[in-house]
Amino acid sequence: MKSQLRSKPALVLINTLVVGVLALAACGAPAATQVPTVMPAATAMAEPTIAPTAMAAITDANTVGAVAMADSQFSTLVELVIAADLTAVLNGPGPITVFAPTNEAFAKLPAATLAALKADPALLAQVLTYHVLPAKVTSTDITGMGGMGNPATANGAMVNVTTINGSVYVNDAKVTTADVPADNGVIHIIDTVLIPPDMLDAATIGGAAMASPQFNTLSMLVTLADLGPVLKDPAATLTVFAPTDEAFAKLPKETVDALIADPEALKKVLLYHVLGSIVSSEDIVGMGGSATPETVNGATVDVTTRDGAVYVNDAMVVTADIKVGNGIIHAIDTVLLPPDMR
Repeated sequence: MKSQLRSKPALVLINTLVVGVLALAACGAPAATQVPTVMPAATAMAEPTIAPTAMAAITDANTVGAVAMADSQFSTLVELVIAADLTAVLNGPGPITVFAPTNEAFAKLPAATLAALKADPALLAQVLTYHVLPAKVTSTDITGMGGMGNPATANGAMVNVTTINGSVYVNDAKVTTADVPADNGVIHIIDTVLIPPDMLDAATIGGAAMASPQFNTLSMLVTLADLGPVLKDPAATLTVFAPTDEAFAKLPKETVDALIADPEALKKVLLYHVLGSIVSSEDIVGMGGSATPETVNGATVDVTTRDGAVYVNDAMVVTADIKVGNGIIHAIDTVLLPPDMR
């Protein structure tokens, strides 16, 4: 899915961890605030949309499955768990942690994506097990580890846990309610369905960036600038020159602090990294290796090829052509500053 530029930089989007091993290690991010541990209010169960015998299979004791079954906001999740034949996972001895998308979270998915999942039980199981950790991890555990980490899921791939402005995120999904208890583990309610790393064609630029630890600073700033909806719009066609954490580390701390304190200036800088159309490395080569495309900010960037590498202004593209559902990402090693902010 990812083609390389002439310099053939290595694509490092997501680190693979061993299933069953959690590594919620501190990454030097700002101190995290513990996610509220408010229990969801009891609600009446929605009218069943699946066979009662199938529903009964998921309601053993006070398991994660039983808790989900008793709450109508998880009716889509429960239906899909049964369709994927994963009731034993949620009803097993555990301990497990489940990042549970609500019905509203599933409603955010394009209808075609949800239909494809329902039509393919194996693919559906791959997505659902990406929401499960094979250990009990509470919000206190996350806070105690600095609010960040990259635990392995039951799917085998890792998720990227971050804390932004006091809220915990799992990839691009915000934890809206934490620490819902069950006999065999714990549930954290999330507002977005998690897309595994080998299904990037169904992901968005915002989702893919927040799933990758190399873009943690970028993801934090995008969230603070309220630009998440722009990069997560499934109907968009965008190119993002994405500075890595190392790129942001090159900036003086006072510069980053000033941007955080000024949302309009922050938006201006971030949108200078975005093109309103998809431009791949092949497109750049087809332009003769140089171009001056206009960014969403309104100013242009200079794209050039030097010594076999592609540069955007003075930023070198270190990983090219990370293709997702609503565009393409090129990782760069330097933050781009608009002409009137240099």
